[in-house]
Amino acid sequence: MQPEQLAFRSVLTYHPEWGHVFIPDLTARIRHPYRPYFLKTDERGFRNGYFRFDKPVSGEKSILFLGDSFAAGDGVANEHRFSDQLQANFDCRCYNAAMPGLGADQQLLIYRGIKGAVQHDILVFAPHLDDLNRNMLSSRVGVDRQNGQFIHIPKPYFELEDGKLNLKNVPVPRQREAITINTSAPAEYSSLKVELSRLKSRLTDTIEYRLLKKQINSALADANSREWMLMDAIIRELINESAGKPVILMPIPQHEHILKGMAPAYLRLFERYADNHQIFVIDILELLKFENKKHPLFLPSCGHFREEAHHAIASHLGGKLAEFTLLRHRNIPLEYIQTTKDNYVLGLSCFYHDSAAAILKNGQPIAAAHEERFTRVKHDKRFPVNAINYCLEKARIDISELAAVCYYDDESLTLERAFVNMASLEAISAKKFWETYQGSLHQKANMAGIIRKSLQYGGKVFKALHHRSHAASAFYPSPFSEAAIVIADGVGEWATMTIAHGNAQGIRLITEQHYPHSIGLLYSAFTYFCGFKVNSGEYKLMGLAPYGTPIYSQQIQEHIVDLQEDGSIHLNMDYFRFQYGEQMVSDRFAKLFGVPPRAPESRITQIYMDIAASIQEVTEEIMMRVCRHARLLTGSDYLVLAGGVALNCVANGKILREDIFKDIWIQPAAGDAGGALGAALEFYFSPENPVPGKRRWPMKHACLGPAFSKAEIKSFLRAKGLPFHQFTSEERGTTIAGFIKDNKVVGHFNGSMEYGPRALGARSILGNSMDPEAQRKINLKIKFRESFRPFAPAVLEEKASEYFELDRPSPYMLLVAPVREEKRIVSDQLNTEDLLLKVNQQRSVVPAITHIDYSARIQTVGPEDGETGFYEIIRSFYEQTGCPVIVNTSFNVRGEPIVCTPFEAYQCFMRTDMDILVLGDFYLIKEEQPAWSEEKDWREEFALD
Repeated sequence: MQPEQLAFRSVLTYHPEWGHVFIPDLTARIRHPYRPYFLKTDERGFRNGYFRFDKPVSGEKSILFLGDSFAAGDGVANEHRFSDQLQANFDCRCYNAAMPGLGADQQLLIYRGIKGAVQHDILVFAPHLDDLNRNMLSSRVGVDRQNGQFIHIPKPYFELEDGKLNLKNVPVPRQREAITINTSAPAEYSSLKVELSRLKSRLTDTIEYRLLKKQINSALADANSREWMLMDAIIRELINESAGKPVILMPIPQHEHILKGMAPAYLRLFERYADNHQIFVIDILELLKFENKKHPLFLPSCGHFREEAHHAIASHLGGKLAEFTLLRHRNIPLEYIQTTKDNYVLGLSCFYHDSAAAILKNGQPIAAAHEERFTRVKHDKRFPVNAINYCLEKARIDISELAAVCYYDDESLTLERAFVNMASLEAISAKKFWETYQGSLHQKANMAGIIRKSLQYGGKVFKALHHRSHAASAFYPSPFSEAAIVIADGVGEWATMTIAHGNAQGIRLITEQHYPHSIGLLYSAFTYFCGFKVNSGEYKLMGLAPYGTPIYSQQIQEHIVDLQEDGSIHLNMDYFRFQYGEQMVSDRFAKLFGVPPRAPESRITQIYMDIAASIQEVTEEIMMRVCRHARLLTGSDYLVLAGGVALNCVANGKILREDIFKDIWIQPAAGDAGGALGAALEFYFSPENPVPGKRRWPMKHACLGPAFSKAEIKSFLRAKGLPFHQFTSEERGTTIAGFIKDNKVVGHFNGSMEYGPRALGARSILGNSMDPEAQRKINLKIKFRESFRPFAPAVLEEKASEYFELDRPSPYMLLVAPVREEKRIVSDQLNTEDLLLKVNQQRSVVPAITHIDYSARIQTVGPEDGETGFYEIIRSFYEQTGCPVIVNTSFNVRGEPIVCTPFEAYQCFMRTDMDILVLGDFYLIKEEQPAWSEEKDWREEFALD
């Protein structure tokens, strides 16, 4: 399979006797050049998603199909294949054991392996005429899913010795050699096949293709050619293995026969088998010759059958089998697509930062993911094709089954703001602004068109206001029946801060702050000034703040931001340049503090620590006043938060401790990625979606991303030849906790990936919170990031209050609270600008997670932690050590998105000083792994954040 046909999964595993097969019990939505389709496999790895080789009912004939990708149905869903359509129209049960890329030799081996377990009355063998070439090869050309490199994939093959088949290459070698390395296949075939695969298309004008075509056609016309003699022996052995059952030979012609009118010389060779009254030959060439532009039968670019061709073949094959008195027609009309009664809504965010997709089933979020996790581009803002594909895969629906596709922004208002902003600038600046942003503005202006074209979608497109999307993402998944809603971010259309109220009637917007007066942009300006990346490094500024003293807070409020009692602000635009689209701050900003903007990656001196502390204090005061005002306006006892500023967990913790509200809830994907979920929820609860019985689904966890089955992970490990160990279900938590107790750093990959910026146990790096060296080691040798950045504690929910001044759950790592006095180790604070010396001071009994101000960003973990197995690990660590706290940080290195797939987890593991890698029910020890090497420095892949 070519890389563009895959989503984020490797769908093939390796069988020691057959070569490559599909991963058993896999459901994946494969992105195909023609259209996405679903691949559902059974316990053997065959695409039999609706039946597991179950016995046919009384009176039904059962048919077993063998073949390659044409019979397997590449490009169409299982139910559209000719085998499945035959079952729908005739009195039979069909089992399809075809597999893409297999030669007739492998099909014979598969038949030998399954014929005893699969009850069948008829065998249909559908060899592609390319099999004459495939049978001569000891390997086939494929693509390494992880790096896109063309490789030789070993396969079993036969040699004809004294008229008998002699099996070679079994067990099949596991290694995949690079395409430049020769295989043991005959040179005249191997070199041509390799060259064709490199070209990746059917280039009819190349010398190599003409030579290959000539050889295949001559073999098809010559019963004495070695290619046909080998094929003949395989067919006869297959007939012999069928033990007298009727065998249908249905050769799949090449495109040259179908499109170019070549004479079907091969039929004369196949028809020789029909002398046996149990062997039937069915020719589908005439059936396919009416291919034309108006009624295409083949998928563009790959040449596999369209659904129309499968339908035609099923009708033709069924008619012939009825003529042979092998089948009876059911006379039941075939239904192509079974429409669902469920209400599915897809939400999207893109073209700002952190593109994402989320899908609802009857109002309940069932899948959501950031595009960056698939593309490996941090904060990827492009149209989220991969995240969409995953969401549809998880829902098991096609795009046509959606009630709506929803976008989290009204681009008309966004364009209005851009043009009004541009009109306020002088001519030169306006021109520069236009040159910089015209591409993205064009995208935003054509959002509906982009959605329809990218998704081949003709249904409803719904656009929600940006802050309404955030509000919906915060209120509807919250545990509160009514709540005050506060949204704070950089900007959405015109809004920068919104207060709203949510209740049983929906969401009512009450008041808004408008651009350019933005708390998010204010904080980002200081992020930039302190040397961190805007829209990425704000959390670093928050982490740096405790190292400083807020001596500039008053100066900021006197010169830069005018703060009102209700939390509204007015920025002095003389200090900013973001409205010009060039940089965040003006020269006056630097003059106010007496230092220039800090150069990225340079040494952090005390003044920048003090500036960070000052803007953090101002931000907390702004948020405190806004929340008090929201309480006054709504009268609510409860608060929900969203927008990028809601990720400032220090401010969140202070809001909670101020007791303005009885309780607060923060959307774990509070930034723009969460807007995808919010847009979908906004539509679902709107009058535009008239479905009965709407209900809210409180969010129990944030693990809404891709998961990988035990079979998939095991397939990856075996395909790569990696040494690994397997847990029993009873020992998993105990073993991992033991590694952590021994100060091992563990990469933990299990269950569904998290939605939002925080790793919550599914894609986490774990360490010993009691180890004084853990913070330094993980920061410098594993994460490759600044030493001052703190790590979060993951703590047993029932034990959290024993270690932290926190009286409620914090499952999403969005609240900062102090470490309890009795757990602290008080020492003299060093009067030094050396951050490393400050960081290495031991401040509590859990030093790895205690920040310099004795605070911690807490994740509480309860028994119902989803499917991560995280609770059992921490509970076992507590049983072994008496401490219910471990280190939890995201599974990635600096500048890299959190890992999504088993390969990415292994790659990160090998690139760093991690000691143990846990992949589901398996674990790998660093010392046992083969040497890791890469052609270039992998750090160049990721832009520093």
